[in-house]
Amino acid sequence: MMNNETSNHNSEGPQQREAASKDALNRIERIFSQWTSLSERLTNAAVVFRIIGSRIDWNNLAIDVSGDVIIRFETVCLWLRKTLPQLAPEVQEQASKLLDGSHVEEIIIALHSLSEHNRRKLRLRYQSPLLASLRSGFGLFPMRLDYSIFYLLDPGNLQSLSVTLIRIASILEYAASDLEQIEDIDDIVYRNHYDPTRVDRSRVLQLLMHLEQQVSELPENAVKKQLASNVKELIAEVHRPRPRWRSFIGKAVILLAIIADIKTMHPEIGNDILRTIDAVIQAVVTGSQVTHATNSKEHGQRA
Repeated sequence: MMNNETSNHNSEGPQQREAASKDALNRIERIFSQWTSLSERLTNAAVVFRIIGSRIDWNNLAIDVSGDVIIRFETVCLWLRKTLPQLAPEVQEQASKLLDGSHVEEIIIALHSLSEHNRRKLRLRYQSPLLASLRSGFGLFPMRLDYSIFYLLDPGNLQSLSVTLIRIASILEYAASDLEQIEDIDDIVYRNHYDPTRVDRSRVLQLLMHLEQQVSELPENAVKKQLASNVKELIAEVHRPRPRWRSFIGKAVILLAIIADIKTMHPEIGNDILRTIDAVIQAVVTGSQVTHATNSKEHGQRA
């Protein structure tokens, strides 16, 4: 079983590694985005933990993701520790126990930082302790590795860590699903004033595509890249089977404020973009409004 899983990593090329790393980095960016709800952040964190856990090659003492992912993974762990008190007690208890008992951050960083020379020494010592001892005794292969690192990077310990990361991912997915159910209950109250089914999706998408085109015509810089990413998130929300319109409106209002603020430093961002994003907001808000007369009429029809 162990050999099969590690051989999968060995058969993968740079493209698969790059794709997994890119996905993880995108997910990490969404975790720290002001746009995302807590349930979305938990979902993205779950994917990151699952990617890290599935790409530990315990036989070869390696982890098959980019250094950027490893560096930012520690911030994800810090974020999760800070966020756990907001979640259900059983989620907080199980996730905390797994995080605190597995030395997650320490092992992942040590694994990534391990030089190829030390990796070979460790593999020899794990696989052939007697041979490693003889080589060390004759000065052929000095062993000067810290004992704590030797213990943490033991293949059996790395395999256990891989399982732990997958378990944490499953717990976070459960927590995200639980929060989404609460959001659905909130939507019942929301529907007393707004009916999401009344929103003209095609009109909203048409406006968003126009907004995307306007952003694409801006000069190439970091501002353009951020705005393009924000617009793509709005488009993705509209394409969901059940768009979360309250979340959509919140994100659109934030985008409007960001554009208005940035415009003072970047005059090249014209008023047309502001008008388009305002039209997007109005299309959702006015399209979903439910009047008391409408409510009464529908109530009478149901009666």
